[in-house]
Amino acid sequence: MDIDPAWLFTIGGVILLIAEIVAPGFFLLFVGAAALATGVVALLFGLGLVPQLAIFAVLAYLSVHFGGRRFYAARYDYSSAPDLNNPTARLLGRVVTVGYQRPAFMSGRRVHVSENGL
Repeated sequence: MDIDPAWLFTIGGVILLIAEIVAPGFFLLFVGAAALATGVVALLFGLGLVPQLAIFAVLAYLSVHFGGRRFYAARYDYSSAPDLNNPTARLLGRVVTVGYQRPAFMSGRRVHVSENGL
């Protein structure tokens, strides 16, 4: 049974898009869309295997490069408080009050960090 490569690109694109739903990460979305678009273009214009591979390479690069930049930039929005979820960075330069001595099985001392940072 000989299957046209255009159908393989189309089926592969659909499988990658379904895989993106199962394992979200946004990468398979772009490669799957490029494969699906390559399959559709190849079916419409009757292209051979080499042009299909060239079209897929170009579309995959463009979709990952430009589409990924847009989606990832929106997904990982940087806040005005870069130390918000970094507890160590929030404590640097803060004045603390040393509290009571811990029991022997626990190392170190307990400290109290004031709310206003003074």
